[in-house]
Amino acid sequence: MSDDLFMGVDIGTTNLKIGVFDGEGNPVRTSRCGYRRTTLKPRINPLVWWETFLEMISEIPDDILRRIRAISVVGHGPTIVPIGRNGEVVGKAITWLDKSGEELVEKLLKDGLDMMTAISTAKLISLKKELENSNAEKVYILQPHDYLVFMMTGKITNSSFNERGYMPWYEEFLEKYELLDTFELPEFFETTQVIGKFVNSKRYGFSDEVMVIAGTIDFVSSIVGTGTVKSGLLCDAGGTSQGLTLCHEKRGECRGLIISPFFLDGLWKISGVINTSGGALEWISRMLKKDVDELVDGTDPYSPTSIVFLPHLNGERNPDWNPDAKGVFFGLSLDTDEILIVQAMMEGICFAMRDIIERMKECGFNVDHIRVAGKQAFSNKWNILKTNVVGVPIEIPKVKEADVLGCAIFAMVGLMGDELTNVVERVVRIEERVYPNPEVHDEYSKKFEIYLEMKKKLRDLFPRLKE
Repeated sequence: MSDDLFMGVDIGTTNLKIGVFDGEGNPVRTSRCGYRRTTLKPRINPLVWWETFLEMISEIPDDILRRIRAISVVGHGPTIVPIGRNGEVVGKAITWLDKSGEELVEKLLKDGLDMMTAISTAKLISLKKELENSNAEKVYILQPHDYLVFMMTGKITNSSFNERGYMPWYEEFLEKYELLDTFELPEFFETTQVIGKFVNSKRYGFSDEVMVIAGTIDFVSSIVGTGTVKSGLLCDAGGTSQGLTLCHEKRGECRGLIISPFFLDGLWKISGVINTSGGALEWISRMLKKDVDELVDGTDPYSPTSIVFLPHLNGERNPDWNPDAKGVFFGLSLDTDEILIVQAMMEGICFAMRDIIERMKECGFNVDHIRVAGKQAFSNKWNILKTNVVGVPIEIPKVKEADVLGCAIFAMVGLMGDELTNVVERVVRIEERVYPNPEVHDEYSKKFEIYLEMKKKLRDLFPRLKE
């Protein structure tokens, strides 16, 4: 098995990532590619994911491709990909950025649905009306990773961990809200199950024995790829949005956050999402026509700005659901330059992180260390700023693209039959730890109070912008 390789694929909101690893979790090749035919649009043609995947694997050397034994796929969400009975896409994929049905979410939350299920169910209720108007036949509902699996295997499936909190829809709620006459759930595969062979894999340079292993939504692969599988560890996965997921032994309630069983026995998952973290920086990068990484490099995480930024460019999801929330700069002056703008945006994202983490603590959940994943994990400026603002030590894994490593771990487990925890313990390594500066943390705590007060005072003003 020493020559065998495993591929993880992550369908992000704005780009696709591929990681190829050996059985010990050492990266052989990692790459990312932005989608050519889309930007941050709420609805997109899912074929762009497949086209980007094919483009990326065409650049991988043949000797690497032929050694890949198994592939697993994860993707962003909650996103709905409606598929007809013959595999044709019905309309476009409805991404998590889409706001259709948002007026129904509060009622669904009061009905007892968790945040992810409420948002997805609201979109499905809205989509049902659209399909009825177009006289479309009954359709399957897939997630992005399910769509790529379909393109590889020809099988229409749903896949995730078989616990509440890992799927955006459930049959009981589809039945309750009279959606089963429009939508059909395909065969379900639990994460790490073998779905089938990659059909026509040799055409793309692979061997003809490549197996496709069930994946899940992308935040879960980041949890696995960072080894966030012990109580008190929090995974911070930074992409277009920011997912914060705490692993904890305690079961409890926490207003405004999503709590569900962890995918390992005896543990619980407490999570919150910032809708537009990386998305906000992508926006300012387009506005300034400058590379955002270069702007981030110019910031100083030990010197707080005098600007407070609310990073809710597409509404606030957690800890205080508010679809009307907008992005706000407070404290601009004639001395404000582009570096200060970018640093203020980074600070605002970190304040939103702290807002979620403080809610966790208020509910009795300790957060001992934060394990970072994704593009932000590569930046010392980001890691230092996060620990200074939040006041919790940051742990940086050796493989920072933890989402594709976690995905490759699913492939390893599915092919070799080992326990998930055993593989995680073997392949995930922490490379560095960063600790908060107490004086700087105190300065940021003062700004955080302003952030909270702004949120509170602006809440009633945001809806008036639509009048």
